[in-house]
Amino acid sequence: MTNRSQLKLFAVLAAAVAAASLAGCKSTNAVPHVSMGATKIVVMNYTSSSFGTFPATATGNVAPTTYDTSSALASPYGVSFDSSGNIWVGNCGGANVLEFAGGATGTTGPITTITSTAFTCPSDVYVSSSGTIYVSDYNKEAIDVFSAGTSGSATPTTQIIGGSTGLLGPEGVTVDSSGNIWVVNYAGNTLEKFSAGANGNATPAVVITGLASPAGVNLDSHGNVWVANAAGNDLLEFSGTSTSGASPLRTITSTAISGPTEVAVDAVGNIYDGGNALDEINVFASSAGSSATPMRTISGSSTNIDDTWGFAIR
Repeated sequence: MTNRSQLKLFAVLAAAVAAASLAGCKSTNAVPHVSMGATKIVVMNYTSSSFGTFPATATGNVAPTTYDTSSALASPYGVSFDSSGNIWVGNCGGANVLEFAGGATGTTGPITTITSTAFTCPSDVYVSSSGTIYVSDYNKEAIDVFSAGTSGSATPTTQIIGGSTGLLGPEGVTVDSSGNIWVVNYAGNTLEKFSAGANGNATPAVVITGLASPAGVNLDSHGNVWVANAAGNDLLEFSGTSTSGASPLRTITSTAISGPTEVAVDAVGNIYDGGNALDEINVFASSAGSSATPMRTISGSSTNIDDTWGFAIR
């Protein structure tokens, strides 16, 4: 098993080197702006086992609107909103998945807890519009799928696991409009797509190699696939119809991007980046490319952002 701490250290060191390089060659430069796109950001804090929410228009050293330090949180990684605005957490240290009310704050606990013998370190969670729950497990190297309404001790309805899957330290997981499952493998340096309904020791339909400790994956409103490429210190956009070996449509670099662990794109194309190297959230314009400058950055001690491996927008 690849050592997660070593991989994280590599990503952070690589981030520092790349940032210094970009600083010396800075040039001028996918759901009008934030008022028509995202309205809310939730950020997971791995070290402090907490999460905070911010308006999507937030910038600078601002305090979160809500901040939850529930004792149920234990080294949380990935997060997503469901269609009702509730917050779902891949709670790695607790070996479970938690659902919080959208306005949870203080020490408010989860409204749903899913435990399973399938879990060792849930690293991300995605909830479809129909309520189906998809969970990536970093240590077990599996993707677990649970039916809507699952709670308590549960067995996944399907589980993608085994040598043919190519799963190696899976971090981010998301699902496209056709039900295909997209996964990034942090330890395997790959982006994979599994066909809808994949189960067991399934072979991925698409494998894109050559990434650098990819940690987060999301889709934009056009169906394109975005990857937070942690050790590459960049954000990659791939076509949603990519085949194995495809190259990115676009690469976003910036001195502000350092060890990115998650990426999201709102409905109007604004691009959100967050990472554990700089403990900040950056927002880039839809046209961002090489050597981009963020439109806004949430950063500073008042934000309570620390060692974030996941955030989500709504």
